Amino acid sequence: MEEEALWMQVRQDYMASRWWATHAGFRHVLSQFSCPSDGRAESAHWSRFSYYVALSNYLGVAGTDERSRDGLLFHDSRIRIRDISDGTSHTLLVGERPPSEDYWWGWLYAGGGQPRSDVGFAGTGDMVLGMNEINTGYDITANCPLARLTFRPGELAQSCSILHYWSMHTGGALFLYADGHVAFKSYNGGAVLQKEARRNDRQGKIR
Repeated sequence: MEEEALWMQVRQDYMASRWWATHAGFRHVLSQFSCPSDGRAESAHWSRFSYYVALSNYLGVAGTDERSRDGLLFHDSRIRIRDISDGTSHTLLVGERPPSEDYWWGWLYAGGGQPRSDVGFAGTGDMVLGMNEINTGYDITANCPLARLTFRPGELAQSCSILHYWSMHTGGALFLYADGHVAFKSYNGGAVLQKEARRNDRQGKIR
């Protein structure tokens, strides 16, 4: 992405201090991660507890959910191209979902997401998201149905919308595949996307 200087600075910041709010990446805006139909990620914003943070309209696709480890981008993922048996042109890498209305969800850097008992905060719902994600009832999702929410239209004022992919476009959202191509997917294609979120659908199952 031609951001090597920023990457090197972030690495230095991390070695100097684990306190992510002091790192260069925390408030550094990358326009590539802003959807023109939204525009809020074009600049950093004040969020809760006086954090001034850069945002992203795009989240890594974790697979089915935060625990399944059947996609490409999840906590401690070490997936290689050869591990994608479904083929890179049929496997999702990144999907679209706007930051929350209060800018607490959808951080470009250091987003904690939903807590997990095994790893703490793994970025789920903040930097990565499953296509059929689990609701742990954390933070603004406490009043959302515990049933899983799949790809569908969302609203900024609706807190449950952070649990599924959607966009400010009409009719669907953009997705990036592992081979580098981007495709606009309509909301009526959710069943196909659930398969494409898994790197080996011959073994994957929707639980």
